[in-house]
Amino acid sequence: MIPLAQQTGSFMGRPRTIPIELLDKAVADYETSKSCVKSAKKYGLVVATLYKELARRGIERVGLEIFRKERLRKLPDISEVKRLYDSGMTPTEIGKKYGAGNFAVIAALRKAGIERRPRGNSQIELTGEHRARLMELYEAGYNYAQIAGLMGLAPSTISRIFRREGIFAKKNARERHGSWKGGRIKNSQGYMSVLVDADDPMASMRNHIGYVLEHRLVMARSLGRVLERRETVHHINGDVGDNRLENLQLRHGPHGKGAKYVCNACGSHDISPTNL
Repeated sequence: MIPLAQQTGSFMGRPRTIPIELLDKAVADYETSKSCVKSAKKYGLVVATLYKELARRGIERVGLEIFRKERLRKLPDISEVKRLYDSGMTPTEIGKKYGAGNFAVIAALRKAGIERRPRGNSQIELTGEHRARLMELYEAGYNYAQIAGLMGLAPSTISRIFRREGIFAKKNARERHGSWKGGRIKNSQGYMSVLVDADDPMASMRNHIGYVLEHRLVMARSLGRVLERRETVHHINGDVGDNRLENLQLRHGPHGKGAKYVCNACGSHDISPTNL
C-alpha cells in the first residue's frame, strides 16, 4: 500500500489525501526550480499544499526573491534607463527592449527618485498651427476618430480638447448618432437639461459637456441675463420636469419643496428680490 499524507481541505465532503511519494517529488523539484507554482503544477498539486509541505519540512521559500532579482538584472544601469525615459520612451517600451516588465521599469525609476512625466496627452497645449488644423478638419466634416488619426492623437484626446476649447459636435453629426436625444436629456433626479451652443448668450452656464439645466435656462432667458451661482430656481408645483415659466420662481440660496413666495396683497408669485 502506498503511504498517504493527509491534505488540508476536502473534495465533495470527503477528506483529500496525497501520496507522500508525490509530495517528495514536488519538494525535490522545488529545490531545483525554486518555483512553487511550477513544481506544484508539474505534479498536479495545489500551490498552497506545496507551501504547507515546505513549511512542515522547514524549507525556506526563496523562489520569489530570486525571480525578482532576475527580472531586475535584465535592466541596464539606472542612468541608461533614465536616458531612454527622458528621450520619450515609455516604461513598457523600455521593458520590451530589455525583456523586463513595465512595472520593473517603473519601480527602478521610482527607486532612483526620477519623477514620472504626465501620462497621456489630454493636457497638450495647442499651438496656433495645431488649432487651425483641428478646425480645418472639423469644418471639413471629419469625425473625432478621423481627426485623431490625421493628427496622431487618440479620439478621446480630441474629444477632451474640443470640450476644453468650447467646441461641440455639429448638429448633423449629433442627429446621426444613435444616442442623440435632440439635445434634451433627463438626469436621475428627473431634472431636464438642454444643450446650449458655444455662441449662445447663456453659454457661460453650460457644464463640461455643453448642457444647462432647463429650468435655469428658462428663467435666465426670461430675465435676459445669466443666473448667478447663488440664485436658484424653484418649481412651484413640485414637478421638476414642468419647466413652464409660470411654474418657476427665482430664489436666492437653497430652497425646499412644497412652498412658494407670494405677494401678501394680491397673491402673485411674480416677485423678485430687492436690495435694501
